Amino acid sequence: QAIAADFDGDRYADPALYNTNGTWQVKLSTAGYQTITAEGLLGFAGWTAVAADFDGDGKVDPAIYRAETGLWIVILSSSNYGVAIIDPWFLGGAGYIGMGADFDGNGYADPAAADTSAGNWKIRLSSGNYILVDLPNFLDE
Repeated sequence: QAIAADFDGDRYADPALYNTNGTWQVKLSTAGYQTITAEGLLGFAGWTAVAADFDGDGKVDPAIYRAETGLWIVILSSSNYGVAIIDPWFLGGAGYIGMGADFDGNGYADPAAADTSAGNWKIRLSSGNYILVDLPNFLDE
């Protein structure tokens, strides 16, 4: 999967590729766009890559999400790229897409998932101890 995000915190998007074998390849703008490769960190068939600043340090954190289980695995830049396994935050299911965005404006990306066929959204707000905001049938309103 191809992703463009600011992984090094310099306000320039860095191109990245994620392979389900667990390899991330990122061309950091601060490194002259040389390829930085991290192998064996995360990767499984059926997972999708997500990139957002989950720890609020100004650098985008690579993550993967599995819709069927709702499980998230995040590599946090603020902890020297330590892996955080996050228990299922969402029921998930076929058709859900994981994403991270700052829905509550506190500087931390909030994990979210949307069912693109039914229009259901589930968001965990970081400012509210990751309380679940469930927006069912969002498209029908």
